[in-house]
Amino acid sequence: MKVRLGMMGMVLALSVTAAHAQVTSEGQSNESAAKEYFDGTRVFIKAGPGMSSLSTSDSSLSGTRSGISIAAEADLPLSGRFSLLTGLDYVQKGMTMGIEGLASATIALNYLEIPIQAKANFQWGPASQFSLAAGPYVAFAISKSTSADFLGESVSPDSGTSVSSISSLDYGARVGANYEYSFQKSLSFVAGLNYDIGLKNIDTSGSSVHTRSMIGNVGLGMHI
Repeated sequence: MKVRLGMMGMVLALSVTAAHAQVTSEGQSNESAAKEYFDGTRVFIKAGPGMSSLSTSDSSLSGTRSGISIAAEADLPLSGRFSLLTGLDYVQKGMTMGIEGLASATIALNYLEIPIQAKANFQWGPASQFSLAAGPYVAFAISKSTSADFLGESVSPDSGTSVSSISSLDYGARVGANYEYSFQKSLSFVAGLNYDIGLKNIDTSGSSVHTRSMIGNVGLGMHI
C-alpha cells in the first residue's frame, strides 16, 4: 500500500510539473510571438478626419472646423515597453462661425506638424497591442485663409476674421491612444485618436487665440 501511494504521489508531482512547464512554455511562446511582431522600428502612414476650434479671449468668436489629417510617423523602440513616436503630419485647423447656409465665416489654418511623443505599449494578445502617447509638437502654417458666405453666396469676410495677424508658428502638447494589429511581422493595421492643445498665442495683434483639435485616424504600419 505504501509503495502504491508513493508511486501515485510521484505521478501526481510529475503531472503538476509537466502542466506548469507547458503553461510556462505557452506563455513564453506568446511573449516571443508578440516580441517578434512589435520589436524594431516601425513606420506608419495614417489619415483620417479631424475637428478643430480656436480658443479665443472673445467669447463671441466660437465655432469648429472639420478637416483631415495625413501623417507619416516612425515608432522608435527605447527600452522594454517604451518607444519614441515622431514624424510629420499635415493637419487642417481653424473654425467656422455663424450658421452654415445662412451666414458664416471660416478661418482655415493648415499646418505641417512635428510631434515628439513618449509612447507606452501594452500587449493585447500575441498579434495586437494598445498604446498611450504624450509629448510636445511644433507646427508651421503652410496656408492661412478666410472665407464667408451669406445665404449660400460667397462674400468678402469682415476685418474680424482677418488672418494677417496669425503667426505662422504654433506649438503645444499632444496626447493620444493607438490600437495596432499585425497581420504579419512586416505589416500591421493601426487606428488612433489624438488631441492637440495649442500652448502658443498665435495672434500677434494682442488678442488671445490658441488652437485646439481632435483627430481620429487609421492606417498601415511597416517594419524596417
